[in-house]
Amino acid sequence: MKMPSDHIVSAIPSIKLSSLLPKSIPTLNKTVGTNIGVVNLLFSGKDVLPIQGFGYLVPPIEKEPVLGVVFDSSNLPEQDHGKDITRITAMMGGHRFQELFGELETASKEQILEMTKSTISRQLGIQKEPIEPQVSVLPECIPQYLVGHQERLVKTNSDLKKLYPDELSVTGASYLGVSVNDCVASSYKLVNSLVASKFKGITGLEKTSRY
Repeated sequence: MKMPSDHIVSAIPSIKLSSLLPKSIPTLNKTVGTNIGVVNLLFSGKDVLPIQGFGYLVPPIEKEPVLGVVFDSSNLPEQDHGKDITRITAMMGGHRFQELFGELETASKEQILEMTKSTISRQLGIQKEPIEPQVSVLPECIPQYLVGHQERLVKTNSDLKKLYPDELSVTGASYLGVSVNDCVASSYKLVNSLVASKFKGITGLEKTSRY
């Protein structure tokens, strides 16, 4: 379906946007994503976690299969609906996904779950079996900022101004940070800038021009 518009704000991955543009911006397809196994675990009881908090990230130097763990019951206890349970979410794989679990199409959810349980047991001391665990495999969901990312953003900003003046702005995890906080902050600034400028000359990557 075609829909006429005066200005487009793209929040899709830059590599996807690259394939849709009639006038090519080569730097857009340089940021690729990694595959992630997202494992949701539910345990009975409120005394499962050794500590309370947001969760934790694991630095790559540790060579662990888990990227990070979110303590959902600590962050959003209201979603437990008063039940005597503990919820956590683990992100598995990342840049090591293929090494750990093989090709995306043939990756075993059972293997991902078992590796998650053994890792959680070792890192957090949780010995309980989870109740109805859920495993999702998300393709290319976390962008990887490779060496030269900042310089490529500067070039992308310049090309957007030249090839799509006043027509296209970009936001999302491909550019100025992959976290939810980063994406919300950059999108908020973009919208305010577009309104203030009456949609003139704003790409969403103005911050990169200062580097």
